[in-house]
Amino acid sequence: MGTGKVIKVTMENVVEAARAAAKVILEGGVVAYPTDTLYGLGVDPFLKERVEKLIQVKKRPVEKGIPLLVGSISDAERLVHFTHEARLLAKKFWPGPLTIVLLQREPLPDELSGGRGSIGVRLPDHPLPQQIAKMTGGAVTGTSANISGHEPAKTAREVIEQLGDSVNLILDGGETKGTPSTVIDMIQNPPVIVREGAIPREKIFKLLETGRREKMAGEPPRC
Repeated sequence: MGTGKVIKVTMENVVEAARAAAKVILEGGVVAYPTDTLYGLGVDPFLKERVEKLIQVKKRPVEKGIPLLVGSISDAERLVHFTHEARLLAKKFWPGPLTIVLLQREPLPDELSGGRGSIGVRLPDHPLPQQIAKMTGGAVTGTSANISGHEPAKTAREVIEQLGDSVNLILDGGETKGTPSTVIDMIQNPPVIVREGAIPREKIFKLLETGRREKMAGEPPRC
């Protein structure tokens, strides 16, 4: 497996590019890929040594945890316990730039949760990471492609400048939107916005409040 390889991604070769990325990931490598927000770094999230390698590449503190991107809502449901309110958010904002932190359903490497037993999951609004996730068991790591504490990469060039040959494959899909996902911790009561990004907190809490009122009134939720 080579290092530092770059594949230009177009609408015509998305599946082929995803297949190449999945092969590298399943063989133990690290892949940088564009999403609907920023560039992400993908490894196999189900194997501890692969997640540890990712943390070393990013120089990321272990306690911060690593978010996951999934190929579908059903893939997310296999990984974490969805609450009623979390399901409302997923139906409204997925695919899209909302990361939902929930308790994990199945054993996963502690490095993903930072030892807390909770995982941030997201269904991205981009066919490439969706396809990669589907080809690697339903999920792929989705942490931003940068050295921890540095600016997240919005282009393949920025990935190369920061991470160089520590990434085995870079999928160059052009410049991304550059705004990170909003992160909401649904384990807390009430839920807590960990990071406000592409989706304003007002839209999220308005939906949650509407959902609570409809639930109390016995009405079916509007999703």
